[in-house]
Amino acid sequence: MTGTLIARSLRFAAFALTVFSFAPGWATAPAADTDATSALWQDHWRTSDWRDAVSIGVLGGGAAALELLVEPPATPRWTGPVLLDKPLRSALKAMTLSGREDAALVSDVTWYATMSYPLVDTLITALAVHQDPEVAWEMTAMIGQAYAVTGFLSA
Repeated sequence: MTGTLIARSLRFAAFALTVFSFAPGWATAPAADTDATSALWQDHWRTSDWRDAVSIGVLGGGAAALELLVEPPATPRWTGPVLLDKPLRSALKAMTLSGREDAALVSDVTWYATMSYPLVDTLITALAVHQDPEVAWEMTAMIGQAYAVTGFLSA
């Protein structure tokens, strides 16, 4: 099999696994007496279980496998700029090595900040404010699954 076919097959399997993981939660109707304004975990919400752990492991492992084992295409799918690429590159291009290093630092800090924000938000909101470790665990599991799906589909 070629690398592209393997990648497509793995992505389809990941999609099916993700749908399988979320499907039982779709069929659950809310209880009539639930308080919709509560920030605490509701009884009618599905909690994380083995399906979520498997999907995180498979998708995270699949993302790593795609990054490490599948060769990128020899030729790009497109070669031209899109919309405002050329004028924006010209306007934002750093002309010196120190300017490029500063841009790299800003890029790295921004990336790590946006990637860690959901976890920090979970710790502050669920643990510190609401003092609810169950909500913190469920939110962390959802974040892990979101990162695994995103990493797999963008690998």
